[in-house]
Amino acid sequence: MATPRSLVYAAYQMLCEKANVEPIGQSGLGKLLKIAFPTVATKRLGVRGYSKYHYVGITLKPELKEMVMNYVR
Repeated sequence: MATPRSLVYAAYQMLCEKANVEPIGQSGLGKLLKIAFPTVATKRLGVRGYSKYHYVGITLKPELKEMVMNYVR
């Protein structure tokens, strides 16, 4: 299962905001994910010119994904 990196970062930002914690940058979060979950890989998915990076091997819980989708809007 592949999860867009932007969605993972949006979930992280939302959780940081709720905990009143200053979030780190997207690249910093990626580095921490690599340390915590060494089997998680990144992959570019999509057609040429419109591809986006995804994390392969990590998913968001459905209820968190729904909260993030409402948060981003």
